[in-house]
Amino acid sequence: MPLEQAGLEEGTIKQIPGGKIISSQRANLGGVPAFTIAATGSQNTYLQQSVLTFGGKFYKVMAAGPAPIANDPRFANVFSSVTVLDPNPVVPGSHLSQHELSVKAGEIGFGVLFIAAVVLFLRRSSRRQEKSQSHL
Repeated sequence: MPLEQAGLEEGTIKQIPGGKIISSQRANLGGVPAFTIAATGSQNTYLQQSVLTFGGKFYKVMAAGPAPIANDPRFANVFSSVTVLDPNPVVPGSHLSQHELSVKAGEIGFGVLFIAAVVLFLRRSSRRQEKSQSHL
Protein backbone atom coordinates (compact mmCIF):
# COMPACT_ATOMS: atom_id res chain seq x y z
CA MET A 1 0.00 0.00 0.00
CA PRO A 2 1.62 3.29 -1.03
CA LEU A 3 1.96 6.31 1.20
CA GLU A 4 -0.74 8.97 1.08
CA GLN A 5 0.24 12.64 0.84
CA ALA A 6 -2.62 13.91 3.04
CA GLY A 7 -1.70 11.41 5.77
CA LEU A 8 1.96 12.46 5.68
CA GLU A 9 0.89 16.09 6.02
CA GLU A 10 -1.39 15.25 8.96
CA GLY A 11 1.37 13.28 10.71
CA THR A 12 3.81 16.14 10.16
CA ILE A 13 1.68 18.89 11.67
CA LYS A 14 0.65 16.67 14.60
CA GLN A 15 4.26 16.79 15.78
CA ILE A 16 4.70 20.57 15.70
CA PRO A 17 2.89 22.89 18.14
CA GLY A 18 0.85 25.26 15.98
CA GLY A 19 1.92 23.26 12.92
CA LYS A 20 1.14 24.50 9.43
CA ILE A 21 2.15 23.01 6.06
CA ILE A 22 4.28 25.40 3.99
CA SER A 23 4.59 23.12 0.96
CA SER A 24 3.86 19.54 0.03
CA GLN A 25 5.10 17.95 -3.17
CA ARG A 26 4.85 14.51 -4.72
CA ALA A 27 7.50 13.26 -7.13
CA ASN A 28 8.21 9.95 -8.81
CA LEU A 29 11.69 8.56 -8.16
CA GLY A 30 12.40 5.48 -10.24
CA GLY A 31 8.77 4.39 -10.08
CA VAL A 32 8.43 5.08 -6.35
CA PRO A 33 6.20 7.88 -5.03
CA ALA A 34 8.30 10.29 -2.94
CA PHE A 35 6.90 13.12 -0.85
CA THR A 36 8.64 16.28 0.36
CA ILE A 37 6.77 18.19 3.03
CA ALA A 38 7.81 21.47 4.66
CA ALA A 39 6.08 22.81 7.77
CA THR A 40 6.41 25.51 10.38
CA GLY A 41 5.24 25.85 13.95
CA SER A 42 4.40 28.51 16.50
CA GLN A 43 7.97 28.64 17.88
CA ASN A 44 9.59 29.78 14.58
CA THR A 45 10.64 26.22 13.89
CA TYR A 46 10.83 25.00 10.32
CA LEU A 47 10.88 21.34 9.33
CA GLN A 48 11.29 19.59 6.04
CA GLN A 49 11.17 15.90 5.27
CA SER A 50 11.29 13.65 2.23
CA VAL A 51 9.62 10.28 2.61
CA LEU A 52 9.44 7.17 0.44
CA THR A 53 9.04 3.45 0.96
CA PHE A 54 9.91 0.48 -1.22
CA GLY A 55 11.53 -2.93 -1.06
CA GLY A 56 10.25 -3.48 2.47
CA LYS A 57 12.06 -0.42 3.83
CA PHE A 58 11.04 3.07 4.84
CA TYR A 59 13.30 6.03 3.98
CA LYS A 60 13.09 9.51 5.47
CA VAL A 61 15.40 12.53 5.27
CA MET A 62 14.61 15.29 7.78
CA ALA A 63 15.99 18.67 8.78
CA ALA A 64 14.83 21.36 11.20
CA GLY A 65 15.98 24.90 11.82
CA PRO A 66 15.04 28.50 12.60
CA ALA A 67 14.46 29.36 8.90
CA PRO A 68 12.83 27.55 5.97
CA ILE A 69 15.02 24.53 5.12
CA ALA A 70 14.48 24.95 1.37
CA ASN A 71 16.24 28.34 1.58
CA ASP A 72 19.32 26.93 3.36
CA PRO A 73 22.02 26.07 0.79
CA ARG A 74 23.61 23.62 3.24
CA PHE A 75 20.53 21.39 3.07
CA ALA A 76 19.04 22.05 -0.37
CA ASN A 77 21.36 19.53 -2.05
CA VAL A 78 20.61 16.85 0.55
CA PHE A 79 16.92 16.80 -0.33
CA SER A 80 17.49 16.99 -4.07
CA SER A 81 20.01 14.12 -3.94
CA VAL A 82 17.47 11.49 -2.82
CA THR A 83 17.32 8.83 -5.57
CA VAL A 84 16.12 5.26 -6.00
CA LEU A 85 18.85 3.02 -7.40
CA ASP A 86 16.88 -0.24 -7.22
CA PRO A 87 15.99 -1.16 -10.85
CA ASN A 88 12.77 -2.91 -9.74
CA PRO A 89 11.46 -1.24 -6.58
CA VAL A 90 8.43 -2.80 -4.91
CA VAL A 91 6.13 -0.58 -2.87
CA PRO A 92 5.12 -2.59 0.24
CA GLY A 93 1.69 -3.34 1.66
CA SER A 94 0.66 -2.90 5.28
CA HIS A 95 -1.93 -4.01 7.81
CA LEU A 96 -2.64 -0.31 8.38
CA SER A 97 -4.91 1.63 6.05
CA GLN A 98 -3.15 3.80 3.49
CA HIS A 99 -4.05 6.92 5.49
CA GLU A 100 -2.96 5.46 8.89
CA LEU A 101 0.36 4.30 7.44
CA SER A 102 0.97 7.75 6.00
CA VAL A 103 0.15 9.53 9.28
CA LYS A 104 2.61 7.27 11.14
CA ALA A 105 5.27 7.91 8.50
CA GLY A 106 4.75 11.66 8.90
CA GLU A 107 5.10 11.41 12.68
CA ILE A 108 8.20 9.19 12.83
CA GLY A 109 11.44 10.94 13.56
CA PHE A 110 10.35 14.29 15.00
CA GLY A 111 11.01 13.09 18.56
CA VAL A 112 14.49 11.95 17.59
CA LEU A 113 15.15 15.24 15.80
CA PHE A 114 13.97 17.18 18.88
CA ILE A 115 16.24 15.17 21.18
CA ALA A 116 19.19 15.79 18.84
CA ALA A 117 18.51 19.54 18.96
CA VAL A 118 18.42 19.52 22.78
CA VAL A 119 21.70 17.57 22.94
CA LEU A 120 23.31 20.04 20.51
CA PHE A 121 22.11 22.98 22.61
CA LEU A 122 23.45 21.41 25.81
CA ARG A 123 26.83 20.66 24.22
CA ARG A 124 27.16 24.23 22.95
CA SER A 125 26.17 25.63 26.34
CA SER A 126 28.72 23.48 28.16
CA ARG A 127 31.47 24.48 25.71
CA ARG A 128 30.67 28.15 26.26
CA GLN A 129 30.86 27.65 30.02
CA GLU A 130 34.20 25.83 29.69
CA LYS A 131 35.61 28.65 27.57
CA SER A 132 34.42 31.34 29.95
CA GLN A 133 35.84 29.47 32.96
CA SER A 134 39.20 28.96 31.25
CA HIS A 135 39.53 32.74 30.80
CA LEU A 136 39.27 33.32 34.55
